[in-house]
Parts: sequence; structure tokens; C-alpha cells
Amino acid sequence: IPDARILAVDDNRVNLVVIKGLLKRTGAKVTCVQSGQECLKCLEQEEFDIVLLDHLMPGMDGIETLSRIRQMGKGYDTLPVIALTANVMYGARERYVNMGFHDFIEKPIAVSKLEQTLSRYLPVSGNH
Repeated sequence: IPDARILAVDDNRVNLVVIKGLLKRTGAKVTCVQSGQECLKCLEQEEFDIVLLDHLMPGMDGIETLSRIRQMGKGYDTLPVIALTANVMYGARERYVNMGFHDFIEKPIAVSKLEQTLSRYLPVSGNH
């Protein structure tokens, strides 16, 4: 995953620190923001390969943020967006996929699950 550009969105700063720490050894470029609004602003200014998006955030939650991302046009309709959630129950993956996410990662985040999920959605080479 070296050179991958990852946008992590979570209203909890500790979760962002954890994600950044888990991804440090991959060589990916990780940008962290704490709200749906900041996420949309970042996407307008910079290109990302994947977005890790917290489901439950105050203000604009992950579902609303995702729907706004999808409306941005030019490639944003297919940009891989992975839900981050502590709300995991049976059938969670199907629920998130039905909402428009590519997949979900459960919190607390396990490094193996994070890396597996990223490698599934990121291009293999560092070429963009």
C-alpha cells in the first residue's frame, strides 16, 4: 500500500491517531479530519485513493457524508469508501454495502483487518 493516499474521517481524535499509527509502516500517506464537512473539503482539494469514514459522527454523519461524496461527480461515485463502526451486528457488511459503502471495518480496529481491507480496494502498484 505504499504511496496510497488515504483520507481518514472520525470525530474522535484518538481513533485517528490509532489509524495513523496502524498505517505508519505501510508507507501510505494518511490525511486525518474530524468531520463530514472537513472530509468533503479535503476531497475537493486533493485526490485520495480511499476514504475511511466513521459512521456515527455529530452533525453530518457517515451516511450523509457518503451520499454527498457520491454526488460530487467525476470519479467520486466509484471512490472506495469504507465505513468505520463500533456498531457491528450480524449482516453489518450487507447493510453498509446497501448504503453505498464498499465495505466496513469494525472498531476497535485490528491492523490485520485494516490492511486486508485496504489491499482489497487499493491499486496494487504505486502508479496513479
